[in-house]
Amino acid sequence: MPWHKQRLLLLPVIAMAFCFGANGCGQATKNNGVSAPETWRPEPIQAIAILPDPPCVSMTAEQRRRSEVVLSVLQTLPRHEQVYGGAIGYFGNAQDLGTNAPFCLDRQMEQSLVEATLHSRVWDYGMPGVSRLALARRLGPRAQPIIDDVAKAAFAPTPLADGAFSDIRPMARSILASYGVAASPWREQALKAMTATDALGTSAAQVAGASRDPEAVNAVADLLRRSLVEYPTGPIPNERTKRLVELAYAIGAAGEAGRPHLDLLSDLLERDVESFAPPFGMIERAPSEVCWAIDMVTGPEADRLLSNPRCRKPWFRMPG
Repeated sequence: MPWHKQRLLLLPVIAMAFCFGANGCGQATKNNGVSAPETWRPEPIQAIAILPDPPCVSMTAEQRRRSEVVLSVLQTLPRHEQVYGGAIGYFGNAQDLGTNAPFCLDRQMEQSLVEATLHSRVWDYGMPGVSRLALARRLGPRAQPIIDDVAKAAFAPTPLADGAFSDIRPMARSILASYGVAASPWREQALKAMTATDALGTSAAQVAGASRDPEAVNAVADLLRRSLVEYPTGPIPNERTKRLVELAYAIGAAGEAGRPHLDLLSDLLERDVESFAPPFGMIERAPSEVCWAIDMVTGPEADRLLSNPRCRKPWFRMPG
């Protein structure tokens, strides 16, 4: 499946993160070890499921006018101007406020956006923050500096803080995985870093799976298999569910190379999992997100699994 069909469904996460915002061109800051006040602690961003984008909506005349103005900022002002960072964030999180769907950029505007950011060398400037990663997600692997910028953040040796988040490396790794085989140069780093214990490890597994190297995909499948064995009966706890679903997307990112491991995705789909659903509390449900991962693998067996009722109608059990 081409990269533009494998972008990440990040809009709610990015919107929330951008509200807390990084400064300048969306530049992250390294965690300096200073403790936050007891009343508030920054949280690491979660690994993001690799999903198709929601359908974009056509720009209105006013949205086009505004986009052209913002594009002119990127084309004319140097990257160190404070307004430049706002322009990066605008295009990374460009969405219609009425529908919350992203609005479409035509090819000419997207190409102009790529050229403007390459000309100003914004992708070479420091570490990216949430807004710059959001723009990289939207543009995809159109140029090597964009890919390298995402990878630089993905495998930074220390946590990258940005606004309310203490570490945005999982987001960067998931975005890198969405680039498909373009993530292959970081396969070995990903294999060494992947675990099933946290989002940083599962997002590394997504990068490994995206390489589509059979040995790497087998390693990801073994990790998911060992994790499933830990819960032979009963609903899988909420936090573990997140990690298992992220590993499912790591297999989905492998595309056709994930076909030998569809049995694992089928096994996970049949499990019941816990999920926090305010105001009702913790509920039991089917992990229907796994259906997206199955769909990414493609093929006759994947099509058969997608006929599972759990892929067609959400299932859940309320508490009590």
